[in-house]
Amino acid sequence: MHTSKVTEETKAKVATLLNKVVATDQNGTWFFRSDTGTGKTTGFIEAVENYGLDVAIAVPTTEDVDNVYKAFIDMGHPAVMKWYVGSGTVKEDAKFSKVVIGTHKWLLGDANPTGHTGKNRLLIIDEVPNDITAIDLKGSDVIRAREVAEAYNLKSVGSFLKLEDWVQDQLASDDVRPSYEKMEYRPSKSSTSLADVEKEILKKVDREEDKKAIRKVTTLLEAAKDGRAYKCKVRNTSTGGFQVLFACFKFCNQWFDKQVIFSATSHLDGFQFHKDKDRLLDVDGVLVDYSNLKFTHVPWPKLDKYIPKIVGNRAMRQLATDHIKSMFDLGSGTTLVVVPKLIKTDVAYSLNASQEDGQGAHEGMFQGRKVYVTNWGRDVGSNAYRECETVILWSNLYKPKHTTFSELLARNEERVNDHNLSEVEGGRFTGRPKGLQQGQLLAGIKQMGCRGTARNVDDNGICAPMHLIMSWDGLEEAQLKGIFPNLQYRTHTPTEDRLKPRVTSKQPVPQKVLHTLKEKYHDRVEVSLQEVCTWIPNAKKHTKKFAECNDMFKMHGWEFIPTVKGRYGEPAKFVGKGF
Repeated sequence: MHTSKVTEETKAKVATLLNKVVATDQNGTWFFRSDTGTGKTTGFIEAVENYGLDVAIAVPTTEDVDNVYKAFIDMGHPAVMKWYVGSGTVKEDAKFSKVVIGTHKWLLGDANPTGHTGKNRLLIIDEVPNDITAIDLKGSDVIRAREVAEAYNLKSVGSFLKLEDWVQDQLASDDVRPSYEKMEYRPSKSSTSLADVEKEILKKVDREEDKKAIRKVTTLLEAAKDGRAYKCKVRNTSTGGFQVLFACFKFCNQWFDKQVIFSATSHLDGFQFHKDKDRLLDVDGVLVDYSNLKFTHVPWPKLDKYIPKIVGNRAMRQLATDHIKSMFDLGSGTTLVVVPKLIKTDVAYSLNASQEDGQGAHEGMFQGRKVYVTNWGRDVGSNAYRECETVILWSNLYKPKHTTFSELLARNEERVNDHNLSEVEGGRFTGRPKGLQQGQLLAGIKQMGCRGTARNVDDNGICAPMHLIMSWDGLEEAQLKGIFPNLQYRTHTPTEDRLKPRVTSKQPVPQKVLHTLKEKYHDRVEVSLQEVCTWIPNAKKHTKKFAECNDMFKMHGWEFIPTVKGRYGEPAKFVGKGF
């Protein structure tokens, strides 16, 4: 296990926070935000062991459950249990265990675990939970539930028929504009109660897929009763048209009185708007210096940004895999490639990484180098790739807008109301939803970009050398430097014409000049305006604009120096720091 002064400092801070939370009479959410690789998980494991705390620990995957469980066993902890299907334990054992370890899905999901664990335990959540909060249904899901109820001759058939009629009325609207509105469906007095529907399911429905079909709809109805459901009309990125969805969400922690969330990106993933957001700064973790992180930006090629459109077109799919292979050539050593899930298999086979690890990732050898291929959103917090000297990020994790809206409300324990609906009026995100949408994209870069050797932090808080290569059409250098302070930044454009970015004539001249400086002169500390004119012939006509845009140039490591007239004068130039 990697240790340093930084990890020891993190452990001490974690112990202080956990003891403070256990001792206080207050309930709610606390946060421990510390950069990737600084020892957050190890810190709470050792604090729980050293101070004999009664806790429930929620982690992303069953593999994570096994790893945390093993850590406690290796320390000789006598009363620890793991809780998931197939774990070899029974939930009744929880009341006899000081430490209960389960997945996010088990400890934060629909079934209340506190009947077995006890409500007074401290809940520790490792990483922001992303897979349990948001649910959406189409009209076809309601029809499917009604068909299942009819097939099993359930007494609740009439209730599903009434819901189906209401849904059909909602789908019949002629308004084609994006919209979000509270789900106002109210069952009639004669409708079967949700509790009775569940009893019928347990008694009469034998196939698991049929149970799921009905429970998906009853979950929506339960949420609508509690103000946690809404109807939205959103664009279908596959067809280009619009579709009506009925969405609902569950609050992040429904069961425990106190919880502490450990994550490097909780300030980006929605908790920056939480009612307990002031506690985000209660305990400062360790912020890493990324001066050893070499970052290469490869401009997005002539491709649509929507991955389903790329995957559905053979020529686009080939261009995408070729573009990723050209990025692979820029790196060295063991390499991790992170791509959208829809295109992962194509990329894996193009890089000869056809061997699956059983967890959804691929590995193999390509051009004499070990290569792993995984998808965005997987392996968050994992140490599985910490030997990778190069990490390639292609595209980003674009969540559906309604999913982001649901996650905002779920994490902030907020029901649908006029205020939050006004922030998504007409399908246009403003305020908090827009902030979360942007924050989640940056959080994805931070989490997946730190899977390699940059996870290893020395005694001075500086990450180990690593090359991070990224192509994404929304990349902004200033935002990138906000999540990776002091990184080394450059831009590389492929020489092959078909892999080059799409150039738009509408781009302002200062931006064109900046792009040229970063692409052609990234290793220079001084470039004359005359040289720039070899690439942008009309640049001399825009010196006034260059002076006005100097803040932008400085943000990217350059400065425009106007012509100095006179005997000792100098021609106009750009001064940069190089790479």
